[in-house]
Amino acid sequence: MSNSAANPPASPVGPRFLRPHQVEAIYGLKQKFLAHARVRGDGPPFCKASGKLVLYAIEDIERWLAARRRQSTSDPGDRE
Repeated sequence: MSNSAANPPASPVGPRFLRPHQVEAIYGLKQKFLAHARVRGDGPPFCKASGKLVLYAIEDIERWLAARRRQSTSDPGDRE
């Protein structure tokens, strides 16, 4: 007899959200750039979890980066 109701599927391994220093370490986006981009509103989406705690969803960072892919230095990309 299957016991699937008692054993839900395993959750993905690893965090779903990163702090700015983790974003810098993994993706190379400097913490200072991220802070300025939050003020300007042109950076990756972020979550202000509480007080000074800023979090970035991994999927948001990757989507934001993917939207900025270029084929050459003269490629202006899609106009937003």
